[in-house]
Order: sequence, then structure tokens, then C-alpha cells
Amino acid sequence: MYNQETNALTVGLIRGRHPLPVDEYIFDNAIEDVHDYKAIHDHILAFLQEKVGMRQAIGQGINQNDYTNINIYRNIYRGAKKLVVYVTGLTPVTAELIAACAYNGVFLTLMNYNTATGEYVAQEIF
Repeated sequence: MYNQETNALTVGLIRGRHPLPVDEYIFDNAIEDVHDYKAIHDHILAFLQEKVGMRQAIGQGINQNDYTNINIYRNIYRGAKKLVVYVTGLTPVTAELIAACAYNGVFLTLMNYNTATGEYVAQEIF
């Protein structure tokens, strides 16, 4: 769900793992192989392109040792959309989400479940 007031897109990470207070998910189905990091990463990049506005552009990559232009993904709305994700505890998928957002300049907040209070707590990553 996109909130125009806060400029944030709020979604769940994986549908069906836990009840989450969202209507939209990055992964609508269970992940068959949680160790297929490339497939997970590619799926997250596709989601970022479609929902957050990531586009391929020419530029320099993170930690690149020269000024050669290469194809990179860039958030064309840089800072205009924040991504808030209710996570489900599946660490490899959460790690790929953080890496993709870090690499592509997406502002990310994770919503983690607090078992003591029964509420979600925001963890601002970037």
C-alpha cells in the first residue's frame, strides 16, 4: 500500500508465512529454494523496478575502482519513495532485500515482530 502522505510503500516480504497487516507482498508465493540467492535477488530487483521506480541507467557502481560507465540500477525517484517491509524471519531473503536496497539507494525500514508486546517495531535501515 502506497501512502502519499509519508511517501512510503508498505508491503510484506513473503505471503503466507505469518499474518501481516498488509495487502501486498514482494513474494506472493512460498520460496522453493531459500539458498537460490540469485533468483531471490532478481525477484526483489524486479519488484523494486515495478513498484519503487528503479530503472537501469549508465553510471558508476558502488566501490568501482575507475570512472568507466556501466549499466547500473538507479532509483529514479531517489528519496521520493521509502520502502517499509514487514519481515517474516527468513534471513536469506531479508539479507537479499537489504543488499538490493543498499545497492540501489532505496530507503528501507523493516517492521519486526516483538513477541513480548505482540506489536511490530520499526527498524530504519537507511
